[in-house]
Amino acid sequence: MIIIGLILLFHNLDLEVFRYLWPLAIVAVGVYLIRRAFVKRQDAGSTLHETGFIGDFTLARMTGELDHTSVSHFIGDVKLDLTGATLKPGTTTLRLFTFIGDIRVTLPERVAAEVDGTSFISDMEILDRKKSGVFPTLKAKTADYDNAPNRLHIACTNLVGDITVGHRQPAG
Repeated sequence: MIIIGLILLFHNLDLEVFRYLWPLAIVAVGVYLIRRAFVKRQDAGSTLHETGFIGDFTLARMTGELDHTSVSHFIGDVKLDLTGATLKPGTTTLRLFTFIGDIRVTLPERVAAEVDGTSFISDMEILDRKKSGVFPTLKAKTADYDNAPNRLHIACTNLVGDITVGHRQPAG
């Protein structure tokens, strides 16, 4: 929103922003891609931090203990199948972000989960609750979340794209 506002402001002031902005944006993307080629994934113990510019991130049929995870992608889908994962005692946090792309998470059957979904334009289905439109936000949790010894908190954010989090395999 800030970028769109600045573009409109510069246009109204008759400043030729695009003459300088596009080359700078292309150089910035190039620097990012080169940097990303050398630092793709950072694993600190069992904590996963994944960043990407263009392309999908898929974690299929994860097994073992799940720890704090952060996945950020500019353009592309984030798909996590956690059906075989186990949780450590306490709260495990997943932070998932896409600028343009879908977020799809399949949860283990008996996990105590709380999910926050925020978007600019989206169709959301989170723990069997649905919401869609412009600026939708949806927060849902399982009935046993507050008293469970092992909890999973998922924060999903995207600008444009669908958010689907549930116990069954999402379509698509």
